[in-house]
Amino acid sequence: MPNPIQVMIFDLDGTLYGDTVHFDYYAQEICQRLPAALAPDFNRDYTAFWRGETALRIGWVYDREHDLVLRLEEDRVTRAQDWAQQEQPADRVSRLYPGPVIIDKQRFISLGDPWWIPACIGFHYGLQRHDTQQAFLVTREFMSGPDFFMAEVPGRTETFRALAERYQLVLATNSPEPDSRAIVDKLGLTPYFARMRFLSEKPMRSLELFRSVAEEFSADYPAILSVGDNLVNEITPARKLGCRTLFIDPHRYGHPGQADWIVSGVPEALQVLRREFLG
Repeated sequence: MPNPIQVMIFDLDGTLYGDTVHFDYYAQEICQRLPAALAPDFNRDYTAFWRGETALRIGWVYDREHDLVLRLEEDRVTRAQDWAQQEQPADRVSRLYPGPVIIDKQRFISLGDPWWIPACIGFHYGLQRHDTQQAFLVTREFMSGPDFFMAEVPGRTETFRALAERYQLVLATNSPEPDSRAIVDKLGLTPYFARMRFLSEKPMRSLELFRSVAEEFSADYPAILSVGDNLVNEITPARKLGCRTLFIDPHRYGHPGQADWIVSGVPEALQVLRREFLG
């Protein structure tokens, strides 16, 4: 039997709430930073992503240097497609990617959730990191303000209140502190987190994150539950250390065995938390 859980680590976006309107806001902020002549192409590609009609897809990796979208298995490239979804020949794939691919968010970008889709479309059309970062910060400011509303999820507050009475709850997000705190406040969940960690630099420093939480709370890895919507950021590295995992997978790219529990959204994740840890 696994160790009883002592600590639960939660991601923020896509984990504590499942709203998606902010992705559209972010996309338009990025689009505004492109030459006006490219706006129709950007909007076409962004719409195509949500229809499943583009090379960009959740669970793959974008290579900025070669403008290719990559399928990885254990850090090795098994498939590559260009922007027009043309499959690249095996000899070119092996020539371009002879060794493991390391996600660095500079050249190799993991498309673990929709945040990266507008940015990668922007990169394709010539934007630089400072352009997309500025658009991201403007979007986070919008999200922390009064015009960004998140749908109420029945039982969310009550579930976190009950969890906090039994477990140490930790928030770990890649986003900056001011807007992240504002969002957690909007959700009414601030009182239930023993610690909040910002700018976590997942996935590059995910292992370091889990190790430091384990040390801080004197918890063995099997006594830690990681909850998140990004397989590369919150699930795979946690499993490497022996933590238990709850993967929120609205895009349905996970496979059985990649996490202890796989659910399609936040309401289902709350059901698992209540059933498994509050029953």
